[in-house]
Amino acid sequence: PSLLLQPFIENTVIHGLVNKRDHGLIVIWALEREGQLVITIDDNGTGLPLKHRYEVSDKTPAHLIHENIPSKRWDSFSENSPSIGLQLFIDRIRLIAGDTRLPWSVSFQNKIAHTGLITGVRVELLLPILTANETVSL
Repeated sequence: PSLLLQPFIENTVIHGLVNKRDHGLIVIWALEREGQLVITIDDNGTGLPLKHRYEVSDKTPAHLIHENIPSKRWDSFSENSPSIGLQLFIDRIRLIAGDTRLPWSVSFQNKIAHTGLITGVRVELLLPILTANETVSL
């Protein structure tokens, strides 16, 4: 889908890097692993404040999605809700993967140094790779 990474990069900048005193860094890489596209976004920002790890996948019931992403609310857009872009991403990937029954996941995890300090966040997207016969338009 178009603008696939936009909500993740935006959240990295707004929530992780904007208050850093030194230089912020975002590293993005992608590879194919076992028939899935794996996209990783690393930053050296301030980290996730409430939990060290969040994950949403094709196995997450819709009513539990809000508990498994870095936000406090899913039902309304406030300063504690996920970005519209993140909500739209999850909605779109659920539609695409649901039609094809292919697995997917999105995880957010604090990176922790050997000293115990949070050194940033890693976001990992595992997305289905669709063949020409599986193409879904949105």
